[in-house]
Amino acid sequence: MSNVAGIKDDTDIIASIYLFIEGEPACQGNLQSMPYRKSDGKLGVRVYNKDKDTIPYREKVERKMREYISLNDEHFIKDDPISVECSFYFPVPNNKVTKKRGYPLHKTTAKDLDKLFRLIGDALTNATGVDDARIVHIIAKKQYVYEYKDVGVSLNIVQFKQEYEGGIK
Repeated sequence: MSNVAGIKDDTDIIASIYLFIEGEPACQGNLQSMPYRKSDGKLGVRVYNKDKDTIPYREKVERKMREYISLNDEHFIKDDPISVECSFYFPVPNNKVTKKRGYPLHKTTAKDLDKLFRLIGDALTNATGVDDARIVHIIAKKQYVYEYKDVGVSLNIVQFKQEYEGGIK
């Protein structure tokens, strides 16, 4: 994490989370809308998540973050910036192509990386109370793993001291 803008050494770090969460990562943001008729006769719209795994997986991530924070006595501050590195690991597809050529390292099919990360940002907000708008640095990737025990998401979340430039001298 020392190559992140703003982190010069360990004294700049306020709080951190280093986790691996098992299970196939889920997306946040795949919303579907359905029109319906309200009791007064007007039309309304219900919005729901298309991915049924979103809420259970987000709750799992939040629970793991809270456990880590509690066990390691970490304290996130509402105003300082956050850096996140995450790797999303998926099981190798079982099809003719992977049997013939082997499996690719990088997952270039659905699920979208930005929607996978959105779930992590929202879980961070719910677990720490710090708005995910404080995330100023992101490194993320999605790839395949051959062993099912390695399926999940690896997280390295660091909050560091805000730097200031300019101002009245």
